[in-house]
Amino acid sequence: MWQNKVSYEYTTRKMRFSKMFPEAYEFLNLLENIRHLKFHIGTAKNLHLYYKDNFLVYIILEPPMRLFLSPNFNGSLKKDAPKNNPHMFFSLLIKELNDKNLNIIRDGDNIRIPANKETESYFDCCKKVLATIAKVDIDEICHSIFSGDFIL
Repeated sequence: MWQNKVSYEYTTRKMRFSKMFPEAYEFLNLLENIRHLKFHIGTAKNLHLYYKDNFLVYIILEPPMRLFLSPNFNGSLKKDAPKNNPHMFFSLLIKELNDKNLNIIRDGDNIRIPANKETESYFDCCKKVLATIAKVDIDEICHSIFSGDFIL
């Protein structure tokens, strides 16, 4: 079974979003709590998101108000998730963003999630993508509760 690996440095960086960019803070918390759907994370100062044994996205935290989604992993992948498959996430995300007529803000290969009036729509698209990957209803993603399966 896959485990979340959450570092102190990541947790500290994530907490800095809580007041200035609460939508990002809530989304990052959600990612930590969907292990029952076979998603899991690895962190150092940023976050790698995996589904089963597939790397999906590297999330770069730049508190207090910048969050980037990258198809490129940083360093190495978790041993229990060696497959580099960001297309599973990004192909669906780009389609969702286009379907919602949301501006795709690029920074090289990365997509920036803006801290503005459309922020929630960006995160809703990300949640829909996760639900599609896991083949579950979006409510199962949105209402996930703390699982308590952390390794520090």
